Formats: sequence, C-alpha cells, structure tokens
Amino acid sequence: MPNDEHSFSAPAKLLIRFILHVLLVWGMALYLPEYISITGGWLGYIIIGALLTLLNIIIRPVLSILAFPFKLFAQLLTLIAVNGLFLWFIVLITSLMDDRLVSFAVSDVMGWMVIALLFGLTNWLIKLALHK
Repeated sequence: MPNDEHSFSAPAKLLIRFILHVLLVWGMALYLPEYISITGGWLGYIIIGALLTLLNIIIRPVLSILAFPFKLFAQLLTLIAVNGLFLWFIVLITSLMDDRLVSFAVSDVMGWMVIALLFGLTNWLIKLALHK
C-alpha cells in the first residue's frame, strides 16, 4: 500500500497510539472508578499508557499467533450455528409444504453439523467465485 499525503510516519503513529492510550486510561479511571483504580495522577496514566502501547507492539502479535487456533475454532462454530439456523428455516418451510411435492430432513446432531458446515463452505465458495 503506497504512502499518500494523509498517512503518518511510524514515529507519529507511535506517538498517537501512546497519547490515545494515556487518554483511554485517564478516561477509564475518571468514568469507571468502580472497575479501575490507578494511582500516581498523570504520571500513572502516562506509565500505564506507555505499557499499553509497548505491549500492543511487542506482545499482542505473539498472543494473536497463539490465539489463532481458538479464533479458527470460534469461526467454525459460528459458521455451523448460522448455517444450522439457515437449515432449520428450510426444514420449517418445507414441513409446511405438501410431502408429495417436497420433504427435507436432517438426521441427528452430527448430521446437522456436517450439513450446516458443507452448506456454509459451499455458499462461501460460490460467493467467492461470483465476486471475482
């Protein structure tokens, strides 16, 4: 991505992140004293803001890599749940139709999971193919 006239330099971005973190900590201490307690006044806010900034730069990428399998698992569960609900609507609608015309059923929990996953992946592939 090329730099344009509106992008900030790396040091400017770091300074902005630091200032925003300090303001975040100050705002939380001011408006959420029942949840957070910080001593040291502005120096305390600056120290906590600096730690947030540094840890976001150094530790967050490592934690993101470590958390990737959990994110993947959560996305897979969401895909199955959304498409399972989608399947339920199809079952519901077809159950209102004449059986001689159409019937649709999915067996047991494993069947719902497998069919929901396959429907979801297929729909994703179709969208991907048609939007190119």
